[in-house]
Amino acid sequence: MPWAVFTISLILSIVFEVVVGNYGGLVPCLAICAFYFTMRYGAMRTLAGVVVAAAFLDACWMHRFPSQVLMILTVTGLSNAWKPYGDVNSGLSLLLSGGCIGIVSWLFFLLGLLIAGNLEKSFYLIIQLLVYQVVICIFLTPAVAFALNRLLRRSVTWLSAPDEDNE
Repeated sequence: MPWAVFTISLILSIVFEVVVGNYGGLVPCLAICAFYFTMRYGAMRTLAGVVVAAAFLDACWMHRFPSQVLMILTVTGLSNAWKPYGDVNSGLSLLLSGGCIGIVSWLFFLLGLLIAGNLEKSFYLIIQLLVYQVVICIFLTPAVAFALNRLLRRSVTWLSAPDEDNE
């Protein structure tokens, strides 16, 4: 696994999620990265890195309930179960997976609000947030997957190629 690409992707997704969150948006970029790398390399190789990143994101937002960590564990488990049937090169598979990621992130966001005691929103706003999450994830999942596929296939030497001894 190209660990540099994995690490840089997780860092960029955390930064993007925090910046968008500071403006009031909710974009589960870390969950999308967890989905992609789990589909590509398996859950055992990616689980530790994405859980640490999710814990860091929970710490950034000072959550009382580790909703990001539980969301990442759920997305990683579902991605690992979907791995034999899905394909990170297929647009339809990525759209379906993006919709599922949106629903899972919405559910854990609501669970975090419920446990923290901040669920003061109306039913209309909660459904509006669901639609927003699903639409954002449907568009963002294929974009991230195709960008990472292109990056990993081009074999950028300083990011993804293993070190070779010059003999």
